[in-house]
Amino acid sequence: AMEWVVVENNALASRNLGDCRTLSPEACGKAKELSQRILDKGLPSVEDMRGKLASCQDDSCRKGVWTEYRQASDATINSLKQMALNGELSREELAFINHELGKELAVSGYRANDKIGRSEQSSWLNGGSGPLSGFFNTELRQKELEKSGLSKADAAQYVKEEQRNLMLLETAVGAIGAKTNRTSINVVGKGATLPTGYTPKGNSVTGPKDGVYNNTGKVDASGNTIYSHNGGYYTFENGVKTRVQSPNSGSQAQQNYEKGKEFEQSTYDKFKVDKVESAQEITVKTESNTKIRVDMIGKDKEGNIICVECKSSSTAPLTTNQKKGFPELETKGGTVVGKGKPGFEGGSKIPPTKVDIIRPTSKD
Repeated sequence: AMEWVVVENNALASRNLGDCRTLSPEACGKAKELSQRILDKGLPSVEDMRGKLASCQDDSCRKGVWTEYRQASDATINSLKQMALNGELSREELAFINHELGKELAVSGYRANDKIGRSEQSSWLNGGSGPLSGFFNTELRQKELEKSGLSKADAAQYVKEEQRNLMLLETAVGAIGAKTNRTSINVVGKGATLPTGYTPKGNSVTGPKDGVYNNTGKVDASGNTIYSHNGGYYTFENGVKTRVQSPNSGSQAQQNYEKGKEFEQSTYDKFKVDKVESAQEITVKTESNTKIRVDMIGKDKEGNIICVECKSSSTAPLTTNQKKGFPELETKGGTVVGKGKPGFEGGSKIPPTKVDIIRPTSKD
């Protein structure tokens, strides 16, 4: 992937990463593959710009190239954002580009010791958070929440509250303005020693039975990261796992979302037990071209298809598309759109199937 220029939000892909100075051979291969995907969008490479700069005879030419370089960088950053929002790049790939590649470019740029190289190096040293850092927790986060079923307004509200909590947290620990501290939200607890059988994986933690404890991005009063697992919340400090309160209490939109997700997951755990094939969150298109997202779909031993929609409360309404699409799916069937999931790949035909709507039994 990219030789990545971080200067003033600058970033360009590289055509020639060679033997990568800071990356393992495997990561270097990944870097090259990602770089090619960006160059395939018709964006200039850092080598193109270096060549232009080197062939300049006077300052007005250099100034022109420098302007062109900044515009190319902006175009690259915008393309990367678009690729992430369209699902062409995963969050992990984008983070790899933003961070590991940023460092690789800064180091190789510094060795090249030209003007572009030096600016990359100095901007990397000046925090090293990469030009896309803010995007992960805002636009990309909102898109992910919308995909998981929140309305645009709720997703925007949720992100706004997360940002507010992050600001309050940073003020509390005096980290505003100190970019380097921002990553400390991802550390695995203050004492950083996990209980026996627990291992860090990325910024989450895997338990002894392969359960995943997801990083919520929130911390407790002592600065320990709070992880979520099966509807509960935990911190790890000095080898001890402690159950804590939900860090999301206080916001109704967040609470509803968390509760809905928990209910959906526990329903799915029961649902999949006797199914030959099962999957969550499949999008189906009906004959009238109405797209509906089904929370879970399964096939039993007899080959019957079962569809389930979870609603987080006794009153949560169906969406406009669901009101139109569910009866159509029941009478005429539909087709899986998008990539689909194993057993229910994109293009699979779903026979006429009634969608069972499940709600929590308690008045909650």
